[in-house]
Amino acid sequence: MPPLRGGVLTRRFPVVTLVVILLNVAVFAFELTLPRFGMTLGGFLAGMGLGFALARRPRRAPCRA
Repeated sequence: MPPLRGGVLTRRFPVVTLVVILLNVAVFAFELTLPRFGMTLGGFLAGMGLGFALARRPRRAPCRA
């Protein structure tokens, strides 16, 4: 098990860490509501993810020597 505290004390509240955790919880909650709207997680990622943009990228014509 990793240690819960280290030897270095911080003076500030970990705002960035908290924001990342809250964003992850929000995305997880959104994924749970996908079936209510008739979507699946795979369909959502295929339609809105980077894979969709890469799949629709125009292809270059082959070079002829």
